[in-house]
Amino acid sequence: VIELFDVIERNDDLKRFTFRFAGAGTLLEELKKRKENNKLHNTELLGWRDEIELQQEYERADVFILPSHAEGFPNVVLEALNNRMPIISTNVGGIPDSVIDGYNGYIVEIADKEMLYKSIKKLGDSKDMRMNFSKNAEQILYKQHDLSLNCYKVFESFKS
Repeated sequence: VIELFDVIERNDDLKRFTFRFAGAGTLLEELKKRKENNKLHNTELLGWRDEIELQQEYERADVFILPSHAEGFPNVVLEALNNRMPIISTNVGGIPDSVIDGYNGYIVEIADKEMLYKSIKKLGDSKDMRMNFSKNAEQILYKQHDLSLNCYKVFESFKS
């Protein structure tokens, strides 16, 4: 999240986009200070959101960004796929199995601010790309995360 904030602060051309941060982690107070000190009117720090509020955030968003440094396979990626969102995320854990670079989103390297910036610009500047990535997100959702198929695979793995 720190790298994303750095990118937002340093690139005036991103001021036309609104960045909404959900969550109440350990960085929230630092981000509030940075937002105030740098007059980042295009950022909103929402704090903790319950399930209904979080779903509303997914519905109003155009792109989901997860610039994490360490993950297994975070539920938020599955939630974003379920909402047919283009995703920008870092190359960590199991994320690249469901976020296919250039297909339904962009994979950036950890702390690569330039790559993060370019990915935001590409998706922000192209509604057609966002729409294509959205359709592709649905395909990934069904291909990789179909409940019946995944349950079948788990049960099959127990057969000997």
